[in-house]
Amino acid sequence: MSEKQTVEREITVPMGPEEAWDLVTRREHLEQWLAPEVEIDVRDGGDVRVVGDDGVERTGTVELVDAPNRLRFTWETGEERPTIVEISVSPIEDGTRIGVVEREPIRIEAAGDNVVQLRRLRDEPVLLAA
Repeated sequence: MSEKQTVEREITVPMGPEEAWDLVTRREHLEQWLAPEVEIDVRDGGDVRVVGDDGVERTGTVELVDAPNRLRFTWETGEERPTIVEISVSPIEDGTRIGVVEREPIRIEAAGDNVVQLRRLRDEPVLLAA
């Protein structure tokens, strides 16, 4: 992922949230749309291993499981910085919306006297007064 980049995708599926949750958490479904090889231990702290069409392996850790609403994990290759992938499942009138967002993590640091620095791993800090 290049500097300051966020990738967002969204699709609506004609099913309920529980069925849509299976699409974003079960290996046989993930290997149809995410990558040819997917292993995700869908629990907080679970392991993630994904091998893409290009043969690049990404490994990471599940950070959040809020079934059937959200799944968040980090992943990285040996050559790139880690990114965060968040998958959301939201009921709508005609089915369920599945959203996928991949972004660079943001680090929050105390800078002293009610000032906080927010920064992406590669960016200069943004100072906010508390």
